[in-house]
Amino acid sequence: MSSEQGMDGAASPGLVVQRLTFGWPGTRVCTDWSHAFAPGLTVVVAEDGAGKTTLLRLLAAELKPEAGQLTLPGCPAWPQPEAYRQQVFWCDPASDVHDLLSGHGYLQLRRRAHARWDDGVCDDVLAHLELTGHLAKPLHGLSAGMRRKLRMAAAFASGAPLTLLDMPFAALDRRSCAQVTELLQAASQADHRVVVATGYEPPDGVDGACVLNWP
Repeated sequence: MSSEQGMDGAASPGLVVQRLTFGWPGTRVCTDWSHAFAPGLTVVVAEDGAGKTTLLRLLAAELKPEAGQLTLPGCPAWPQPEAYRQQVFWCDPASDVHDLLSGHGYLQLRRRAHARWDDGVCDDVLAHLELTGHLAKPLHGLSAGMRRKLRMAAAFASGAPLTLLDMPFAALDRRSCAQVTELLQAASQADHRVVVATGYEPPDGVDGACVLNWP
């Protein structure tokens, strides 16, 4: 199982975060934080309430920091967030904004949004995650685990230079966890894209991932 099909050219230098500062009222998420995310898989490890999802939203340029900069190759997030976002796959798994779409409709929406989309990768991952027969159903008719797996299929098919996965094992049964582990193992070997996932601990069975303890 490879998440790198359809990706050509030299290896990306990754995502550079410089002096990022952000907080919610009464809660400081990060202050003057810098990090270089290399191509491959980075797993951000922290307990509940530590700001893992907020970090992903910042990396996606969905939230604007109080200070600091994010830069993908040749493209800083600020002051040109739209150009930056075109290189990012991010979908909050808790969001219900697409729940009226069918699985097919959701994938079509994502296909239009990502210039590097690969239908072959999409079909491969859908089959691997045993989703192919469920795509006619609306997202609200799928289980939480199936919705999460559908979004992961879109994430890997997107070819996005920066791919963000929030708690990829949540709401999954043991078989599905094993399937996702194989996808993350492939992502850990990627040299053309940065994949950032969150979790409570480093995933078992994934070699080569970088572990980032947060905060």
